[in-house]
Amino acid sequence: MHQNPFQVLHPSEETSGGCSSTGTLPLPSRTLSAAQEGLKKYFIQTYGCQMNLYDSELVGSILMQSGYAPTNSVHDADLVLINTCAVRENAEQRVYGRIGELKSLKTENPDKVMGVLGCMAQRIGDDILDRAAHVDLVAGPDSYRRLPEMLARIESGEGQQYAMTLDNVESYSEVAETRSPGGLKAWLAVQRGCNYACTYCIVPYVRGRERYRPIPEVVKEVERLVATGTKEITLLGQTINAYRDGEQRFDALLRACNEVDGLERIRYTTSHPLKMRTGMFEAMADCEHVCEFLHLPFQSGSNRILMHMRRGYSYEEYIIKIAEARSIVPGLAVATDVIVGYPTETEEDFQRTLDLIEEVDFDMVYNFMFSVRPGTPAEEFEDDVPIEVKKERLQRVISLSKTLAQKKNNGYIGTTQEVMVDGIAEKKWDRRLIGRTRTNKPVHFDGDESLLEEIVHVRVTEAGPHSLLGDLV
Repeated sequence: MHQNPFQVLHPSEETSGGCSSTGTLPLPSRTLSAAQEGLKKYFIQTYGCQMNLYDSELVGSILMQSGYAPTNSVHDADLVLINTCAVRENAEQRVYGRIGELKSLKTENPDKVMGVLGCMAQRIGDDILDRAAHVDLVAGPDSYRRLPEMLARIESGEGQQYAMTLDNVESYSEVAETRSPGGLKAWLAVQRGCNYACTYCIVPYVRGRERYRPIPEVVKEVERLVATGTKEITLLGQTINAYRDGEQRFDALLRACNEVDGLERIRYTTSHPLKMRTGMFEAMADCEHVCEFLHLPFQSGSNRILMHMRRGYSYEEYIIKIAEARSIVPGLAVATDVIVGYPTETEEDFQRTLDLIEEVDFDMVYNFMFSVRPGTPAEEFEDDVPIEVKKERLQRVISLSKTLAQKKNNGYIGTTQEVMVDGIAEKKWDRRLIGRTRTNKPVHFDGDESLLEEIVHVRVTEAGPHSLLGDLV
């Protein structure tokens, strides 16, 4: 029986900007062999974005090389790790709640080791250790190599351990090459960190500056994953379209990955408007395996607010980039992120956000209310938009986005779409299979479970704002 040592929690409201969550994350299955049964076991629960899940896989590889085995039971685990997100306040509160819930496990078994990893650990690791005496270790995103050493010190009685040093060269390249196969779909981090300083975003302060993995190294890992059954790769980076390998840019990486035999689909996330280049759009159009989907956060339609956020572009410039992308990549679907209630946002500012959403006609909009993240430049600003106003504006964005998404999806009715089948729909009573189109639309349809992990063609018969229904062709 396959066992899964990872759990992932990533409500859409917990994501913004550089860390973007776009749906249920595929988790790699791992099997405990008879030889592993006597080993210490670890369990990881992951909050946040795709990069956090990828990091949990890296941590799993480090632990297995150190003599641990995975388990899907928090009660059976000798080591329980929570990999955290710090992008939204709500995410941190959920983590604190979970840390509190796990205290009883430590009471029942004092030898069980509890740890907190990731962005929240990087931001407030000392506070976590002070507030939760049952937590044995905290480690930031650049300190995972130190976990075996930290665990050894805990076992020798040296007390709580922490490692929160940022490393501007750490990319975990060789660790990535040892992580378990990703299954049908796999995440692959090609860039870590962020060089921007958007006022609301904590990412540069908890993940450091940008660093990149060389193209040959990335291609080698793609080949390894494809050889073990992976058909779809999602390239990850906080600002992935800023990627470079010497003089080569992100378009060169897309073209190189496209040449890997057996790879069916390539996706990537998340992009920054300032780094959208014509060559990238041309690579998307030229490469048959690169999907026609772009996630490009704009955050606000007000040029005044964009300047205040230090985003570096205007409403007009964003519109021009989207128009260029659509002119080069036929059938391109576009998703975005929006923040409402940013400090000093007026009704006029907010109306410009609605104008931009309507003008671009997005396929999907991820909506967030502004909340101050300690440690960011916005911490110095007065959070002067009342919560009632934020909530009302959020609902207006949701309503408009839903209307536009419904209209977009109605356009799929009567078309035949290529669908990669990746699961059984949650509505078990109709036993529909579920998969995604190249444009990242979920599609439900009837079919035999033998079609799982296959690419099929489905004729769309109905559409909702969030998914499509159809018949197998």
